[in-house]
Amino acid sequence: MGFSYAHHDNPHLTVQAFQETCQLFEFTDDVTDFKRRSYHLSEPCYVRYCTGNILMMAYIIDGMAGRKLLALAFYAPSITSGIAMSVIWLYFFSPDINGLINSTLVRFGLINSPILWTEDPKRILFIVTVVSVWMSMGNGFLVFLAGLQNMNREVFEAGLIDGVHNKFQEMIYIVLPQMKPMLLFGAVNTIVSAFSINDIPTAMAGYPGPNNATMTIVGLMNDYAFNRLDLGYAT
Repeated sequence: MGFSYAHHDNPHLTVQAFQETCQLFEFTDDVTDFKRRSYHLSEPCYVRYCTGNILMMAYIIDGMAGRKLLALAFYAPSITSGIAMSVIWLYFFSPDINGLINSTLVRFGLINSPILWTEDPKRILFIVTVVSVWMSMGNGFLVFLAGLQNMNREVFEAGLIDGVHNKFQEMIYIVLPQMKPMLLFGAVNTIVSAFSINDIPTAMAGYPGPNNATMTIVGLMNDYAFNRLDLGYAT
């Protein structure tokens, strides 16, 4: 009914909405940045690196004695503010000589001048991605660890009889099939988290970052909504 009202009584609203929708698929600078940031901070990075690394770490820690303490260590960054974590990581990647990495490299004579970690578009995008992945590992780690602990151990015994004799075969033929629901949950959760990232890039590189390198999807939406006042395209 809303579409019919807009179509008959306010045709210019329908045309404007259509133009704003088409604008999403135009290869302007902003949309190119949008696509590039989507690649680094969503499905490829999070699903391949984050979900895969979480599963491997949960699988390794599940057989260790102090897994409760290690689980707490993995989960702690997820309940910490992104701004606070960004300040800690900036201590390492500070672009001046006072940064921990720069001071160490200068002390050992590996570089002559500080590396501008937060001012180089390629470097800051990689750093933001690493910090974001590191902070998003906690929830998925607990889910995977709980799934591993609740797996049917009779399947492992049957696997030994059927010829599963090493950890790699155990992971491929026993663990992964039983972990499909948890893997799906982890993949969806990490993708959703990727599309909501904005505090870490803003805290580490400012807004919108060097050469718009750290302008994520949320940042692009805020830019169009509150700076350019283009609320239609922002939505």
